[in-house]
Amino acid sequence: MVRPKVSRRPAVAIAILALAGILPGCGTTAATKTGSASASTSMVQKARSMLAQYEAAQTQLPPTSGPKAATGKFVVVIPAAMAYEGSAREANGSIAAANAIGWKSLLLDPNGDAATEAQDIETAVAQKADGIVLDAIDPASVSGPLSTARAAGIKIIVVGGPDATGKLTDASVPGPSVFIDDGQAEAWYLISALNGKGNIALFEDPESPSLVERVDGFKSTIKQCPDCHVVVDTTFLSSTLLTTFPQTVASTLRTHPNINAIMFPYDAATALAEPALKADGLLGNIIAVSGDGNSQNIGFVKSNTFQAADVALPLEWEGWGAVDDLNRMFNGTPAVDENVAFRLLVASNVNEATTSSNAYNGSADYEDAYCSSWGASC
Repeated sequence: MVRPKVSRRPAVAIAILALAGILPGCGTTAATKTGSASASTSMVQKARSMLAQYEAAQTQLPPTSGPKAATGKFVVVIPAAMAYEGSAREANGSIAAANAIGWKSLLLDPNGDAATEAQDIETAVAQKADGIVLDAIDPASVSGPLSTARAAGIKIIVVGGPDATGKLTDASVPGPSVFIDDGQAEAWYLISALNGKGNIALFEDPESPSLVERVDGFKSTIKQCPDCHVVVDTTFLSSTLLTTFPQTVASTLRTHPNINAIMFPYDAATALAEPALKADGLLGNIIAVSGDGNSQNIGFVKSNTFQAADVALPLEWEGWGAVDDLNRMFNGTPAVDENVAFRLLVASNVNEATTSSNAYNGSADYEDAYCSSWGASC
């Protein structure tokens, strides 16, 4: 059988056109890779410029003018749980400030139990408190007792997050956008540390509006990085921190060995996950970020162990700020922004920013500022 002759010229022409990138679909892989690399480089450069402002010392003071100390007031402070360092730091700040201004105070610890939180608010109403400070408790979760307290004329401040309802409390500390901003700072840090390319595990605790804002800030920024991928997004509750949460994190890393970074919503979660990951040999080259500025986590950053960055807040200052806002309202003036700001702590600034006790307490002498404003001899 005679085979028909086949000209090779079309094939040659096709090859030439393909090399030239003229044919549809030809030559796009290299261009795409180049474009992606360029976008990643641009994002890393932007991230590093953003980090300079986040890592700088935050030296602003609390408001320097305000009413003098109201007298004869009684304040009840209710933290989410004194067992959690962040919550305890906020509560201790409020108790110290109440003592400094000359008020009677009572700390009631519900130890993370929602029913007890409600009972503690009812106790404050029954004992005729003038003010209530909630630390790291979502007002919506105790709306009934708070409505009763407000009807009784009690002033209510929530510390560590906003009142998403806008109706159950009188003010919140810190001011607006702080948690969105610090979530963005965590994302910019990871973009820089991962050189614009990474696989991230995100853990969310939706129980507090502030935590939702922090995660939202993180997500809105990390999605701008074309080669930074959130491969796992897991929701958990704080009630699981001491039980199933550490193994949930470990299981996630075993299932997704390509993960090289983790965003935790707050420091307690990071600290409790670390032993489980270490025991299972899963720390590897993982870079973790979280927020609050608690002592154990600052220790991680100082030793370059597991957690590389922390969006640290002076939580004791938040507690003092709550008392200042109460004093303003007791005097018939509105609450104000207490100027509490976070600082991104990393290897290059963490030793300068913290003492040997590790917990971050800010760069300003807020206690003296408040005492001077109140006319109190602290």
